[in-house]
Amino acid sequence: MTPAEIGERWKELAGEREIVVYCTCPNEETAVKVARQLRDLGVQRVRPLAGGLAGWEQMGFPMERHFGDDGKALVMIQAS
Repeated sequence: MTPAEIGERWKELAGEREIVVYCTCPNEETAVKVARQLRDLGVQRVRPLAGGLAGWEQMGFPMERHFGDDGKALVMIQAS
């Protein structure tokens, strides 16, 4: 889900699970903004991923790469 979709799709994230948002920008700037936006919408268990996507990849955690209709790479990560 992109930051632009949060307003329409945030209810998909509600519930008891913990949501970790990430971005590829310096200092997790977008991830922090999205986490705040979700909290304001009532999603309580949300936080930005420290180190962003690069940090996740450097730690060797699993990643799945997908491509959107526009050919741009989408990266999905899921931790259990």
